[in-house]
Amino acid sequence: MTRVAFCILLLSIALPAAAQQPSEWDRTNAEIRRMEQEREMRQLDFQRRQDEESRRQDAERRRANEEERQRARDMEQRRQDDQRRR
Repeated sequence: MTRVAFCILLLSIALPAAAQQPSEWDRTNAEIRRMEQEREMRQLDFQRRQDEESRRQDAERRRANEEERQRARDMEQRRQDDQRRR
């Protein structure tokens, strides 16, 4: 086998194998994509926690407002009951 034929044979085996191996550029791009996805997930988690806290605070505020309204209704009812007794 001549050197040229041997080189062609070697290249015909090596090139497809090398093409299947991810290049450093491909690995770097994959790492960048992974990091971006992790950042997006952290941002979504942060936003979800903020939304949950906001909903919790709103519910607490509504509950406190309702308790105040109920106290005011009770006081008004007592006042009216006192007036009727007189």
